[in-house]
Amino acid sequence: MTSDGFSYPSAHMEGITTMIVLIWALVVVTRRTDALAWGLRIGGIALWFLVAYNRWILRAHYLTDIIGGSLWGTFIAAASLAMAGVHVVAPWAGRQRVGVPPV
Repeated sequence: MTSDGFSYPSAHMEGITTMIVLIWALVVVTRRTDALAWGLRIGGIALWFLVAYNRWILRAHYLTDIIGGSLWGTFIAAASLAMAGVHVVAPWAGRQRVGVPPV
């Protein structure tokens, strides 16, 4: 197996990071707290580590390529959300939610 051409940043890591960040944003915006939401969060982390490990163990990328691809993927997802006008505000304890009576 050989790999030729450019490798920085890792396009695999860009893609998987963008996908995971957008899915997490969807979970936060829809205020899902059920098992599906937790499954998506844990599954996303597991998938991210599997792709990163795969890229590293096959020697397709150096660690810096993987980190750079992840950072670039995060930027792409954040820019996409900003251009779409999506405001991701994570709920936290003690915060008043609009339309929900205080507990």
